[in-house]
Amino acid sequence: MCPPRPSAAGALEGPDGAWPRDPDRLLAHLNAWDTNELELHARPETRPDQTPSGETNGWVQAHLERLGALGVSVAWNARQRCYGITSP
Repeated sequence: MCPPRPSAAGALEGPDGAWPRDPDRLLAHLNAWDTNELELHARPETRPDQTPSGETNGWVQAHLERLGALGVSVAWNARQRCYGITSP
């Protein structure tokens, strides 16, 4: 299940601008990015005439690395159009 989407990724950052360290909040931070861009990154075959921006690729990769460092795996949920945790 996908976490609720915040109105802005900044709403999930700490007061010092640091990214969340809690896996659920970090996942919500990841999913705060533009849904179409996230889907294009996760499922490029759905729109072969488009490519995700480098900024999107960097956003997703940075989050996946941080989640991995916390021992969490995530995958794109095509039905709900967001990333979700697949292992604790």
